[in-house]
Amino acid sequence: MDQSIRDHEDILAALNRKRPLQTKLLDVHGLLKTRFPFINRISIALYDHKTDLLKTFTHSSDDAVPLAHYQSKLAESDSLRSIVESGRARVVNDLLELQHTDHQAANHLLKEGYRASYTMPMHHNEELLGFLFFNSFESDVFTTDVLRDLDVFGHLLALLVNNELALFYTLQASVKTAQSLAHRRDFETGTHLDRMANFCRLIGNELAKQEQLSDEWVEHLFLFAPLPRYRQDRHSGPHPVETYGFNRRRIRDHEDPHYRRPRDHQ
Repeated sequence: MDQSIRDHEDILAALNRKRPLQTKLLDVHGLLKTRFPFINRISIALYDHKTDLLKTFTHSSDDAVPLAHYQSKLAESDSLRSIVESGRARVVNDLLELQHTDHQAANHLLKEGYRASYTMPMHHNEELLGFLFFNSFESDVFTTDVLRDLDVFGHLLALLVNNELALFYTLQASVKTAQSLAHRRDFETGTHLDRMANFCRLIGNELAKQEQLSDEWVEHLFLFAPLPRYRQDRHSGPHPVETYGFNRRRIRDHEDPHYRRPRDHQ
């Protein structure tokens, strides 16, 4: 057989399977460690433009205790804000330099034994999506050659995150349309949907701590919370919203059951 034609095993073939982002992150981390065994942690934080909150999302952390259910304002982090403003990643090859600062995330990493960090911003169509963190228990490991490879893996992970959230982007677009209609017809109803999502995040964070739920679960709860709910008519049964069989009169009556336009009685 001609040796110039042969099969090749794709080392990233596992990413083609229908599996959760957490599992795919573990796959990428495992592959990355075969080349750079000192990469002990990869974590992802998402950014919410509306509230300026940066929230932990998912991670692969070996046996270390992860920084879970953590959120903070981006405006309160000089280092991360400078990354966004400059558009350049940040390398800290000795985290001990930050031990006397009030940076909670850095102090947690030091407490868990990490000594080096590489932070990459993630973008979607030039809009900040969040941050990607590579950490090591060893110091001075993020050399120029290592960073070149990590940049490739970092952008791959950013694409995986963006793909994971693509469904939510689509749903959020639908939700925003519904919210804009709600704001137009009833301002209080529209703002209630915004408040409900943020309250769900607060409640979700507390439940996650008690029930050991993941940051992904909290984020999904927040993303889906604003989906409008339509009241059932006790006489005719529920409206099949999944078939988009909305009755305009019923939706209008949901806002004000006592309101009737003249043509409704025709």
